[in-house]
Amino acid sequence: MKVLIALFMLVGMTQSYTKYSSSQLRKLYREKKVEYKMDGYRSPRDEKEHFKEFCKFANMVKQHNEDDGAEWQGEINNFALMTEAERELYHGLNSSSIEERALPEKRSIVDAELDLVERADSV
Repeated sequence: MKVLIALFMLVGMTQSYTKYSSSQLRKLYREKKVEYKMDGYRSPRDEKEHFKEFCKFANMVKQHNEDDGAEWQGEINNFALMTEAERELYHGLNSSSIEERALPEKRSIVDAELDLVERADSV
């Protein structure tokens, strides 16, 4: 009996948050699509896949935010509208702007030759 009570308590603790209802998810999805201008899906099947990912993401955020011990609050943002594969493209460091600032300006061969002539003349 004690084991059964402990099991019920454990299940109750792991599912203590309430998921969004279907109508809430559809409404949130429409609102977020407008907010983030995400309306160019390739097909109805593609949009269905994105909606399924949105539902998982939104409920994950809701579960996290209802956790009393959470140190931060999650947000349903543009990543909620992406599939797992699309979100993976955002992992890592985009160093392209850093590299552009670190590299000297590209110069033409003529500019480099003129610079070389000027330095040679100054000797």
